[in-house]
Amino acid sequence: MGLRSQTQQARSWILTICFIQIVLLGMSLETRWLSWNKKGLLGGTVLVKRTTSSVRQGTSPLRFRLPLFGKNSFRRALRSPKKATLVLEEDLRKDNGRLLPADDHDSKDCWTPDSWRRKNLKAEQQPPYASQHLEALEEAIQTISSLPPLVQHWETKQLRHRLAEVFHKKRFVLQAGDCAEQFKDCCPKGLESRVKVLEQMRFLLERVPRILSEDKDRPKLPVTVIRRAAGQYGKPRSSNYEEVGGLKMVAFKGDNVNALEAEPSARMPKPERLVEGCLRAQCTMNYLRSRLGSPNGLFEYTQSIKHWQTASLSPDAAQGVRQALRCGDFDNDNDDDDSPGEGEGRKSADPTSSAAVNDLHEREVYTSHEGLLLNLEEAMTRPVPAERVQEAEDSKATSSSASASSSSSSYYNSGAHFLWIGTRTKQLDGAHTEYFRGIDNPVGIKVGSDIDPETAVALVKRVDPDNQPGKIVLISRFGADDVNSGLSKLAKAIQRENLHVVWFVDPMHGNTRKTKNGQKTRDFHRIFSEIEQTHALLKKYDQHLGGMHLELCGEDVTECVGGGATTRDMVVCDEDLPKNWKSACDPRLNYGQSIELAYQVSALLAQDRDYSKITTNQL
Repeated sequence: MGLRSQTQQARSWILTICFIQIVLLGMSLETRWLSWNKKGLLGGTVLVKRTTSSVRQGTSPLRFRLPLFGKNSFRRALRSPKKATLVLEEDLRKDNGRLLPADDHDSKDCWTPDSWRRKNLKAEQQPPYASQHLEALEEAIQTISSLPPLVQHWETKQLRHRLAEVFHKKRFVLQAGDCAEQFKDCCPKGLESRVKVLEQMRFLLERVPRILSEDKDRPKLPVTVIRRAAGQYGKPRSSNYEEVGGLKMVAFKGDNVNALEAEPSARMPKPERLVEGCLRAQCTMNYLRSRLGSPNGLFEYTQSIKHWQTASLSPDAAQGVRQALRCGDFDNDNDDDDSPGEGEGRKSADPTSSAAVNDLHEREVYTSHEGLLLNLEEAMTRPVPAERVQEAEDSKATSSSASASSSSSSYYNSGAHFLWIGTRTKQLDGAHTEYFRGIDNPVGIKVGSDIDPETAVALVKRVDPDNQPGKIVLISRFGADDVNSGLSKLAKAIQRENLHVVWFVDPMHGNTRKTKNGQKTRDFHRIFSEIEQTHALLKKYDQHLGGMHLELCGEDVTECVGGGATTRDMVVCDEDLPKNWKSACDPRLNYGQSIELAYQVSALLAQDRDYSKITTNQL
């Protein structure tokens, strides 16, 4: 009897030890997500979620069944320093503690910044962090979550109003900047060249349409600049890995993730780079605000011909620059168009005059980037109480087209005013779409030959079910050869559904080609051709081109070929590309090509009667 008792006791201890080992194994799994079905006990799927670095990566849950556990026993079994939370699948969404039925899970009222993770949706293009870096990733995200906002919600709200004006044909948008920002360019020289070229492009787009239309009563065209800056440190790639010099390594995915150097150790994704990216974005934003927020800041760039490199322009564009300088600096209605420009005998306008100060209101600082790294975007998303949103609405709004959210709180991404969903992440049921449908920032969606019109319409309705002007920007990128066939179907579908979208054109990505030496480049004449075709085609469907989305820099790089210059030494050809290639990824327009394109697009806008009807009271 004593032997039998000892045997039973030993068996009991063995079973207890095995049970503990099984539980510990489940706790140590990297996914940290367990999903199991307890039929007949709980009447639904139970999710066990632990707030760990693996959750931040959006990894898939491990699925298995433990039918012997009761709900409380299961909670106790998984008890650890990091608390576990059990939530019934039909109760995943809560609003201030109020459980919502399953059919309300897609409503905005029950959205939260981590919905894309809690719903276990597939997140494309996320960095392949090594297991030893997961805790560091969690720490980096927590650090970013505690940083001050990079932009303020009332600024983002104001941009929504500006885009609503674009929808109503009262404004044009220039969205431009680097393909991929680099940390090393966060310096005065690098930032200044980009500030200068965008300010001069804005100057031409505002004034040249009036000059070429020969309508003396036509006011300047209001132009809003949205910079691809202060956060464009991430890049989507077709593959997570590439082979360089016979070595397999992680593909360069932007300075936010890894380094550009073709070394396996440099290409390993490092979470601390996310924090560095946020700090450099803050430095960039500070520089932009200081340069653009003072009447003396950039006044010289649009006052003297000596600040324009006209040798790299076509004769028509160079003449257009001189005419714009003579046309008047701030008040187009009171200047003599035939007066000489500065450097030709005219005294410079006063940068502290009331006209100059008023012009600063049109020089608002707006930034943008592709919303790619969802753990970063979630960390930068902050709730804003409804009363604060309404205060911004009352004090800042100049248009009633975009109204405040009716929910108790609105969520704004504080890392940029404007974000867009890229070509590789716009799956209708994907994690990116789930995240973007909940934020109140204006959202861009890249559309091209890779998406059919029905899916595009469904995507617009999912991200903006209220159909608000100024919320959704469709960024067309078909390429010069396919724009007529592809955009026609999409524009017709948008018109049929009466969707209030703003149209931008991205003439860069659809026109990328490789030279015989394997070097990527883009042709200037094809870039302008796509803009021209898009502008004409949208008119056929009672819509209009509201802006352009460009990749450029203000330096004399040799990355895109062609342009307006007439002398061989100023024209970039295929064989010139290696001379001054600096891009971390795709080819960008250089200074001369950027100014030339601004002039040619201005000539295109001069033909629009709708813009000529703008009055001061409408603005």
